[in-house]
Amino acid sequence: MGASKPRVGTSPSDSSRKRVGIVVPTIGGRPEYLPLALTSIRAAVTNPKDVYILLVGRPGFDPTPHAHLIDQYLDESEPGLAAKINFGLRALPADIEFFNWLGDDDLLTPGSLDLALQTLTDPRHSRAGVPPVLAFGGCEYIDPAGKPIWNQKSGQWA
Repeated sequence: MGASKPRVGTSPSDSSRKRVGIVVPTIGGRPEYLPLALTSIRAAVTNPKDVYILLVGRPGFDPTPHAHLIDQYLDESEPGLAAKINFGLRALPADIEFFNWLGDDDLLTPGSLDLALQTLTDPRHSRAGVPPVLAFGGCEYIDPAGKPIWNQKSGQWA
């Protein structure tokens, strides 16, 4: 297991309520995309305080340029995306109600987390009194300039 020392951002014990936790794993290989990914997370909710962003990097990665976009940074020495995601999910604050991860070169669409939260918390979407446990949607692939290439729809078996 990797080292877990916070280096920037607020403490996970911050008393403000964060409903959604997003883990962003990175090895720092695509530095030009990381601020876009982090900014898109904040834009995916009406109230940016409703989301808690945990950036998980490797020892030696400098999160300082991104400190204003994240709530916490942790080092994870284990290589690989899955290790960083799992490490980050386990490190999210206890008050997180929903969680997910976003690649350091991926983007969320504006308002998408608001829509997911609305769906997950609306009692009309409950079945036999059990609320939904996840939300999913399609994925639009874009080129480096942001131009759409194709749309991968979530099929009925997603």
